[in-house]
Amino acid sequence: MTSPYASLQAAQLESRKLNGYEVITLEESSGAARKAATHEYRADEVAGESQSFTRHVIDHRFEAEDGQRYAIVAYGSDADGSDDEQELLDTALRWFCPPGKQCAAPTG
Repeated sequence: MTSPYASLQAAQLESRKLNGYEVITLEESSGAARKAATHEYRADEVAGESQSFTRHVIDHRFEAEDGQRYAIVAYGSDADGSDDEQELLDTALRWFCPPGKQCAAPTG
C-alpha cells in the first residue's frame, strides 16, 4: 500500500496536465500521529465556451485509526480566497470516522 504522500505525488503528475496548474503545497504532515499529506493547487476550470475561472483545490490524504488510507478533497473558486476550502477540509477531518467504527463527536 502506498503512503499518502506517494499517492499525492502520483496524483500531482496528472494535475500538472491541467491548464493553469500552479502548485501551492505538496507536503507530508509532520508530527501527525498517523501518516498524512496535502496537495494544494490552483488550476483553470472551463465553465463554458468563453468562460473559465481558477479553481482552488486542497487534496488531503491520510491514514485513519483503522489503518486504511482515505482522501478528502475540498475545492472551489480561487476568486474568494482559500479560507472556505480550508474550513471545509478541517470540518470534514474533525468529523471523519472510518466505516464500522464508533467515534465520539468532536469537541469545540
